[in-house]
Amino acid sequence: MIGDFVLVEERREDSRQRLRRTIAELEEQKRILKTQLQQRIHIWSENFKRPNFIRTRDKISFTIGVANACFSPLIGMRNSLFLCSAKHLFI
Repeated sequence: MIGDFVLVEERREDSRQRLRRTIAELEEQKRILKTQLQQRIHIWSENFKRPNFIRTRDKISFTIGVANACFSPLIGMRNSLFLCSAKHLFI
């Protein structure tokens, strides 16, 4: 009976030690991942501030603005021509 109790206590202590090791390993992995994430965020924020990225962003904005300025009147004229031609259907 006492031998069984000692065996159970040994297994319990082994389980506790494995749990502590696992928790410590997970904490270490968490610390490493957090450091890597902070480094990547720092690199991205530095890249966003660089002039090359700003120029690229400005080019994209300009292209979208010109496309909007060109195609909006075309779409508006197309719809108004359609409405003018379909007006006789409602009379």
